[in-house]
Amino acid sequence: MGAGGHTVLIFRSRYDLWLKIIFAIANVMMLGSVVVLFIDGTPSSILVGIFTAAILAGVIWIQAATYYRIDADTLFVRCGPLHWTIPIASITAMTATDDPTSGPALSLERVRVEITKNGEKNEILISPEDREGFMREVQARGASQTTENR
Repeated sequence: MGAGGHTVLIFRSRYDLWLKIIFAIANVMMLGSVVVLFIDGTPSSILVGIFTAAILAGVIWIQAATYYRIDADTLFVRCGPLHWTIPIASITAMTATDDPTSGPALSLERVRVEITKNGEKNEILISPEDREGFMREVQARGASQTTENR
C-alpha cells in the first residue's frame, strides 16, 4: 500500500496486434542488418552496426517497458527510456480516445490525460489495458477532472 491507504497499481500498455507485427518485422530486419554489418567487418560497417544495435535495443525497451503506475497522488508513465511524473491533482480531464497522435502508448485504444501544472495546460496519450479501470482508479485518488468516454 502506498501513502493514503491506496494500493500502488501498475497498468501495462495495451499492445495492438498490428503494431506487434510491425515491430516484429522491424526488429528482425534491424537484427539482420546488425549481423550483416558485423560480418562485413570494416570499421564503418561495425560503427553502423553498433548504432543500429543501439536503436534496436531502444525499440525493444519501449516494447517491454511501457506501463502506467498509479500511487496515492502520482501517475508515473514509463515508455522505455522515457518517463513522466504527473501529480494526480494536476489532472483536469481524462477522455477515452483513438487519437493516433504520438504518445507513450502501444495501442490506439487510448486515454487522453489533460493536465494543468503551474497554469500551463498539457496532455499525454496513454493506452492502459484496462482503460475504464485506469480512469476509475485515477478519479478515486482525487483527480479533479471529468471523465468522458468517446
